[in-house]
Amino acid sequence: MSRPNVTLKELSHDLEKYYSIRPDPDSVRELESYDDRMFSFSTEGSGEKLIAKYYNTTLINKEQLTVLARVLDALDGFNTPKVRLASGKTSIVEVSEGLLVLFQRIPGEILGSTPQPPSFWLSLGRTVAQISLKMAGVDSSDFHRELDWDPRFTSQNLSSRKLPEGVDREKVMECVRRMEKGLKELPVQLSHGDVNEYNLLVDDDNGMGLIDFNNMILAPRVVEIAHCLAYMIHSEQLNTEVGRDIMKGYEEHIKLCEAERSIIYDLVVSRFGLSCAMGQQKIDEGTANDYVTKCVQDNVITLSGFLKLGRDCFEEEVLKD
Repeated sequence: MSRPNVTLKELSHDLEKYYSIRPDPDSVRELESYDDRMFSFSTEGSGEKLIAKYYNTTLINKEQLTVLARVLDALDGFNTPKVRLASGKTSIVEVSEGLLVLFQRIPGEILGSTPQPPSFWLSLGRTVAQISLKMAGVDSSDFHRELDWDPRFTSQNLSSRKLPEGVDREKVMECVRRMEKGLKELPVQLSHGDVNEYNLLVDDDNGMGLIDFNNMILAPRVVEIAHCLAYMIHSEQLNTEVGRDIMKGYEEHIKLCEAERSIIYDLVVSRFGLSCAMGQQKIDEGTANDYVTKCVQDNVITLSGFLKLGRDCFEEEVLKD
């Protein structure tokens, strides 16, 4: 199944049938998404601000979304999405287009590439650590998921995919092999899985929110902070000072061991390598939208930059105490 095919008429029908609400037609906006479909809107009458998300069922099932809802409950007190229950008190609705979940919209605007002061990056590191500690305490015994984004299976997922032209595949695979070996020795926990600049919200008071938990995986805790570093340094045009500030804030709450720190660079390179390969596959298959195409172009530049920087320089500039 590809991205859910949802019309505005179907959205209105589902909201009225399952939630007894009507969206204000003038307020409906589709949000960019890689594999799912998301719509932001305000309700008629009350003006309640909500986001309807139709999940691609080839990537996540109802049981996994149930654990996601459990995680969001555990994160009460953080600026994270809250599930709005449908009629019958269910959090997940099965519809013909996929699995529908309705979220209350949290305050803030997408971080994107908006410039931020150094204090913001310290705060981000602290927030990622605090959320990681909370998620570690959530029961994950019934969470079983094989996801292409899972870093433990990167070499497997890269074996059948080509990297875009200009990317040094052997250098990427060297990092992947070292990363996978290191991850085998580390315990796993629930992780958000995709802390990037488009999943972070910032409000006028520099308050921070985290959205889009649908890439949640079981992974060693270092994966979360490594991916955060990857995307934030990427969003700041490879400014490694941003990464150092994030690490300082993070390690105020979680002190990583040497085995974890030694694979952060490899996790960063592997993430962008896999992202480039998966996006390139969509382009080759003719299923890529403009968002995916632009992501691939940007990620190739960033991946090449990280490879040029090298492991030693990365660790000196980002990880050194």
